[in-house]
Amino acid sequence: MSSLFYTLLVPVLSYFLWNLIGIIKNIRKARAIGIPVVWSPVSPENPIWIICSKKVAPYIRRLPFGDWTDYSTIDWTWNDRENDFKVLRKYGKVFAHVMPGKLVIRTADPAMVHRVLSDRRAFVKSLADVTDMLDIYGPSVVSRDGNEWQRHRRITTRSFGESVHRIAWPEAVRQTEQMVELWSQDERGFRSTARDFPTLTLNVLMRAAYGVQYDFHDSSEKVPPKGHNRTYRDCLREVMDMRNIVLLNIVPSFIFSFPWAPRRLRSLQTSSRELEKYLIESVVACRETLKSSPDKSMNFMESLVQENQATTSKSGGLSDRELYGNLFVWTLGGHETTANTLLFALFLLAAFPMVQEWLFEELDGIELDYESFPRMKRSLAVMLETLRMFPTISPGSKATGDCPVPMQTMEGDTLIIPPHTSITPNLPALQVLPEVWGPDSLTWRPTRWLDTDDGQLRTPVEGSFEPWGDGSRVCPGKKFAQVEFVAVISCIFSRYKIEAVPEGEESAEDARERVWKAVNKTESGLTLKVENSERVAFKILERRAASGEANPMAGDHV
Repeated sequence: MSSLFYTLLVPVLSYFLWNLIGIIKNIRKARAIGIPVVWSPVSPENPIWIICSKKVAPYIRRLPFGDWTDYSTIDWTWNDRENDFKVLRKYGKVFAHVMPGKLVIRTADPAMVHRVLSDRRAFVKSLADVTDMLDIYGPSVVSRDGNEWQRHRRITTRSFGESVHRIAWPEAVRQTEQMVELWSQDERGFRSTARDFPTLTLNVLMRAAYGVQYDFHDSSEKVPPKGHNRTYRDCLREVMDMRNIVLLNIVPSFIFSFPWAPRRLRSLQTSSRELEKYLIESVVACRETLKSSPDKSMNFMESLVQENQATTSKSGGLSDRELYGNLFVWTLGGHETTANTLLFALFLLAAFPMVQEWLFEELDGIELDYESFPRMKRSLAVMLETLRMFPTISPGSKATGDCPVPMQTMEGDTLIIPPHTSITPNLPALQVLPEVWGPDSLTWRPTRWLDTDDGQLRTPVEGSFEPWGDGSRVCPGKKFAQVEFVAVISCIFSRYKIEAVPEGEESAEDARERVWKAVNKTESGLTLKVENSERVAFKILERRAASGEANPMAGDHV
């Protein structure tokens, strides 16, 4: 018995000793940089910790030395903002976070963030970057680096052409009109925004990316097609959950099939396999379409497959698994992020109706077609301001290579970052810095994006606004997201206005204040969401029939 005890004890003690030595070494390395240093026994990117931290961290935080959880969960930056930037005020815009086996610089400094995201030679993809978890169906442009990234980027970027945007615009308008029709039927107000916007953006993506057209609420899509036992949308919704992505990465595949495996695991395995079948079938069907109609106007997948075939014939094309991987991440990112941005924007516009009035001035008299997109600067400013305050996804970590890298901060100080050190931008703090955005940096004010003289969009300080990344790794779908967002917003507010439904004895102003508080209560997983958004009801009114009551809260917004 005693020999068994020591047999088990030795590896456990060795593990903890190894971690302790690693922490001590990294603390010494971090102190040499000259910035504040914190430590934690676990990394925010640890898969097991990602799954259990929401339930476990609140209890650890109550312990005498439990404050390390303030900066060691996957969503700590948003928790910190909700807690009035407790960590930022204590340690500053730049601090070193020491963990077993690694050192990470957390930064909300614009100069550092711009350099990290744009300098591909000095900074490589970090080993701690969670984007590797997205390689469920194959490698993609999101998870690759160096020459591999260039190969993926060259093929995928060319697929996001004007033809895709021209498909997306009218489809976004069509979907929005159908969605608004359903909203207007509920006299008590609608609470379905968290379901409706993902439905809309997924339908737009299905049309622009795959050439498949659904109505907003299409009963046929609830029935799996022949050869499948789940619909594409149901599979995607289950697989794209952050905790499920973690499970698909850490749980051995054979465990999913065990009879005693939890129902959640068996269901996840079914959705994952079904989604892979959909991806394979889509590529096969696309190749057949290109053979029979090579000159037709192309959606994203057709452009991707054609570009890949042309590249493969020369050398350096993508394998089938790499095609599946890229299709998955574009589907995942192409509808989830825009859907959540639209959700935040709707809440904010309901909270500040004077911004709606500001939008009306621009939209009156403009045709709702793609040619009008460049003129809809106020609608785009609403998107930019929404992403400034609520970036739905953050750029991944980068790391120094084999050599130390000198970096300048916004204040002009020089920091020497040691080799093999990860650097992670803190977007929730970065994009509301008062020294960059002014004393009203925590106020949602879309007018800040337009020049008062000529009405053109302003360019923010380098590194201060990074919802799509920076430099050569900027998101290729940036314009696609902008086109879709502006099409939806312009379609809604060209005819209607949105109001929050008061609860009980609430006044209209009280309801707007409640919406403002609700939108600031966020939930962060793979993307950022409004927590419990279904608790807020909205009503949609014809603009001519709507009340002209102004919002006292919005006086400084226009």
